[in-house]
Amino acid sequence: MGTAAYPLLLKYDTPLTKDLFFSPRLTYTLFTGSGGVVTLSNGNSTSQFALPGGTTETRLISANAGASYRVSNYSFGFDLLTTGTFSDKRTINLMLSYLYQFSGGR
Repeated sequence: MGTAAYPLLLKYDTPLTKDLFFSPRLTYTLFTGSGGVVTLSNGNSTSQFALPGGTTETRLISANAGASYRVSNYSFGFDLLTTGTFSDKRTINLMLSYLYQFSGGR
């Protein structure tokens, strides 16, 4: 009993300048579940909840843009992740990042 998710992410960073990039991204996720029930805490007691069985998949195309600033082996950056750009269900997420590179080179 349980579920499993198998994500696949394809992304390519296209540099616009030294510190700016644009990335089209394709995400495919396959979810599988055997069904059944699970017992979870529901306040002071427990309740049984149904688990869906079967297989479903999601396909998502998104556009990412971001910038990074590099000082020596340190890099600070932010990405804007957009999905459903031309839809009424669009989402925009901001991701902040910090990177330390142990080896030399870029």
